[in-house]
Amino acid sequence: MEKDQLLSVILQCSTLQEYVESAARECSCPFWVMDIWYHLRAISHHPDTMAIYNQFIRNASLMDSLRRWEKFHIFTDEIHSSPTRFFDDLLQKDVVIIDAIDRGNVVGRATFFPEQEISDSDIQLIADGLCIYLRNTQTSPIYDPSHQAFENLLAGRDIEASVSLLSNPALHLKPDFRVHCISGQTSDYLTGSASYINDVDEMLLPVMFRNSLYFLSSSLHQSDLVDHEFPAMGVSFPFGELQRIPDYAMQAKYSADHPDADLGDYIYSLLKENADPVCLIRPEVRECIRYDEMYHTQYFETLLNYYRNGENKQKTAQAMNLHLNTVKYRLGQLQKLFSINPAENREELFLSCLLAEKRTQKD
Repeated sequence: MEKDQLLSVILQCSTLQEYVESAARECSCPFWVMDIWYHLRAISHHPDTMAIYNQFIRNASLMDSLRRWEKFHIFTDEIHSSPTRFFDDLLQKDVVIIDAIDRGNVVGRATFFPEQEISDSDIQLIADGLCIYLRNTQTSPIYDPSHQAFENLLAGRDIEASVSLLSNPALHLKPDFRVHCISGQTSDYLTGSASYINDVDEMLLPVMFRNSLYFLSSSLHQSDLVDHEFPAMGVSFPFGELQRIPDYAMQAKYSADHPDADLGDYIYSLLKENADPVCLIRPEVRECIRYDEMYHTQYFETLLNYYRNGENKQKTAQAMNLHLNTVKYRLGQLQKLFSINPAENREELFLSCLLAEKRTQKD
């Protein structure tokens, strides 16, 4: 294809779809175009690409394809300004990928499936033409006011307005919350992950922030599909106050970057980064303390002493100068009133108690 042929095609086409159809006919090569968030924007029918696309989405999810194509170095932070060729063993097709680049920015990606020889220069010309139709696609189509509010909270700006927006009952976001983080991946992989999360679960809020992908979830909502796809993602402790998102995002980021770190390293590192100790206290422990303050009970002190005495009820009773039955009763009430089972999440609960004690001593 010569430049004057490309110009003629562009002049005849008013939409991206028309351009893709005309360019595919001109070079006798089926292809599709996605925006930078991996959403299909146009696909050729002459030659027909739908059969390939149907096979593509039927046999693998977007995340499967991202992982499969990583070995061909498709998903790197480098711009694919020239054609990248490889053979897809799942589709059993030769594939050529190239980015559409407008003024130094990637605005889309074309994926070709050559049925006959097509030169790099022809592919480059087609990609150059795509920029005309893709110039306004750099803004994420998954972002809406709720995504923006979550990003604002991650950045620590517009806190009051953002908390108010995310507290809207229509969003079905209720405490306890968790922040999740996917880190240590290329920007392409994170972008594709954000699109996948947004597509499979509209109740999650994926946001790209400082070279990592974060999303917010509510404990009332299960995200099994996402949990299955990203088993190594970092997850924060549960929390109840949206304005504390930055501290919990720090937790999730550390968890993602240090999957094998023990709890001591985890807490030490976060405190060294000036994380607020209160974010490391589990919500049920905070609720227990509030209850004690309101009703002048001693459930928190009993739990703390129970752990300090090696989870021995008799020693706890002696340390607190109580009858053994009183200790047994209080431990049972911890489960009923605050859903605290001292036999579960021992390390987190004990650590929460220690941090809460130190915080109370400071106050």
